[in-house]
Amino acid sequence: MFFIIHSDINISASLEAKLRLEGFRVVVSNGGEIYEELMCKIEINRPDFIISGLDLINIDALQLFRDIRDLESNEENFHPLILVYSNLEKLKDKVIDVGVNFFISEKDVRIDALVLKIKKILEKNK
Repeated sequence: MFFIIHSDINISASLEAKLRLEGFRVVVSNGGEIYEELMCKIEINRPDFIISGLDLINIDALQLFRDIRDLESNEENFHPLILVYSNLEKLKDKVIDVGVNFFISEKDVRIDALVLKIKKILEKNK
C-alpha cells in the first residue's frame, strides 16, 4: 500500500491515478492536516511505501520522516520505504540523513517515469 503526502494536488492526483491503474492501493494526504492526524493515518494504514514532497503545508517534512523511523523502530512488521519526490535538491543530504531511502528530483522525472522507478524499487526490495 502506498501513502502519498504532497502539497501539490496535481502531482499527488496524477501519481495516485497512475499507481491505482497499476493495481496498487493508495492513500493520499496533502500534508495540510494537523501533524498528529497525519501520524495517526500512517499508524493506522501502515503503508509499505511512503512518497512525500518536502514542502508540506503545516508539517516539517524532516521531522515527519524522523518520527516515521521512530515509529518503525517501535512497531513489528512496519518498515516502510520512504521516497521523496521534490524539486528541493539542496535538502537531499538532510533528507537521506533522517532515514529517507530514495530522493528523486521533480525536475528530472515525470510521473510515468517515477512509477517505473518505484516498480523497480519494489522489485529489488521484495
